[in-house]
Amino acid sequence: MIVKFKGNIENINSDSVDLDVNGVVFKIFITLKDKKKLKNIGDRLIINIFEMIREDSRLLFGFLDLNEKLIFEDLIKVQGVGGKMALNVISELQSEEIINSLRNEILSNFTKISGIGKKLAQRIINELKDKVTNEKIFKSSTFFISEENKNLFDDLYSCIINLGYQSKVAEEVSREVVVGNKNKALEDLIPLALKTLKIKSK
Repeated sequence: MIVKFKGNIENINSDSVDLDVNGVVFKIFITLKDKKKLKNIGDRLIINIFEMIREDSRLLFGFLDLNEKLIFEDLIKVQGVGGKMALNVISELQSEEIINSLRNEILSNFTKISGIGKKLAQRIINELKDKVTNEKIFKSSTFFISEENKNLFDDLYSCIINLGYQSKVAEEVSREVVVGNKNKALEDLIPLALKTLKIKSK
C-alpha cells in the first residue's frame, strides 16, 4: 500500500499533478487548495497518498496536509461520496469547518458544494457525526496532528503499514501514540505503538 510519494513535479493539471518518482510518472488527484500551493515544474514534492483500487481502475489521491487525508478517508466511506466529491468537500471547506459542520449538523455547508443535495448532506452528517462526538477519536485537541508532529506521525504510520496492519488501525494507533507521547523520537514511539497494537488485538 502506498502512503507517501517523494518526487518531482512533471506537470500541474486542472485537478491533478503528474509526479515523477524515480522515473515513473504518477497522476495524483489533489484538492484545489493544494494545487494553489504548487509552484513550478520540476519542484520537489512530498505528498501523502491514498490509493483507491477498484475492479476497473486504480486512482491516487494526494494531500499535502495529513489531516485532510484522514478526513478524506472518512468521507469516502459514506454511500454516494466518491473520491472526486470528497476532494471537492475538502477543497471548499477547511478541516475545522468540516468537523464543526458535522458536530453541529450544518447542512448548508455541504449543500453549497456541487453534487451534494440535502439527502446526501444529511447522510454525511448522520454517518460521521458520531465519530466527531466520540472524544476518544475526534477530541478537538487531539484529532489534528500539530505541524511539528506531522512527519513523525507519517513515519510511524508507514512503519505500522509495513508490518501488515490495515490503514485504519495504523492511523488510529499512530495518532494515539504521537499525541500521547510528545517530544519523543520515532525510535521511542515504535515500541509504544507495538505495545498499543498488542493491547488492541486482544
